[in-house]
Amino acid sequence: MRAYADLAELARARGDSERAAGIEGAAAAAIERFDAMLEPGRFPEGDPPPSTLAHRAVMEAERSRLRGGSDADHWRRATERWTPLDEPLGLAYAQ
Repeated sequence: MRAYADLAELARARGDSERAAGIEGAAAAAIERFDAMLEPGRFPEGDPPPSTLAHRAVMEAERSRLRGGSDADHWRRATERWTPLDEPLGLAYAQ
């Protein structure tokens, strides 16, 4: 998602709204595929792993950046997902 956000920012900076829209569509499809992997039937013993949900929160934060902003609330939620995990790189990225 980060790469999509970076590419969309670059396209907007160059005034290429058509390219930015195409990138947004590709990002939406990637999120859709990721979300399909989170369907309850895929985790018969419970919820998806916490790190998976943390990655999903980062994806949402990056999507806000992809759309031309960067929503602090999305990044805060991503940070909250990473905080209890023993994964300093994921936490640092979200912060």
